[in-house]
Amino acid sequence: MLLLLASHAGCASSALSESESPLAGQGEASGAVVWPAARPSAPAAPGVVSLQPPPPRLARRTVEGFFDAVRLESVGQLSLWLADDATMSSGRGTSPESIAKVWAARFKQLDYGYAGAKQPFRPDDVGLFTAEQLDQLGRARRFELTPEPDELLAVVDTRDRRRVQGPRHFGKRLEFLLAPTPEGYRIRRMYEDFRLP
Repeated sequence: MLLLLASHAGCASSALSESESPLAGQGEASGAVVWPAARPSAPAAPGVVSLQPPPPRLARRTVEGFFDAVRLESVGQLSLWLADDATMSSGRGTSPESIAKVWAARFKQLDYGYAGAKQPFRPDDVGLFTAEQLDQLGRARRFELTPEPDELLAVVDTRDRRRVQGPRHFGKRLEFLLAPTPEGYRIRRMYEDFRLP
């Protein structure tokens, strides 16, 4: 569940009156504060609003948008799916780097324009995990990235195009930490065990 101070939320045409405030009359008798019910959206207004996270389909759309931008070899398109502080790790012993910078270098060295039925991943096989779900899985599933409570971890097993000759274009698995924004999920961190040839 996302908590957002409504005074800093997106634009709204009207503010809630005091009687419409999400916390009005809740917990006053017992002295305990009760969080308001989560909503999909709310106008900007003073007070506290609990917002529901974007639905999982938006997380899958972010992953698809990433791969669409890679296919077009467009850093501009790729940047639309990235958070402002988006960084990528490429395996043990490497330092996080800007995702846009890493992929710009890859576009210069490898041909990512793919066509035909076989894409580098299956859209129906994107694993999505909350921090709570990963805690429940424990050691059964080990991933490199760990989401914050409001984030999702998206895991993609790639199916790189097989060629008689030539380098791989992707690591075997990509992990994406997806942060919620008013426009949907954006990639905040990425992990891929891959090095340019």
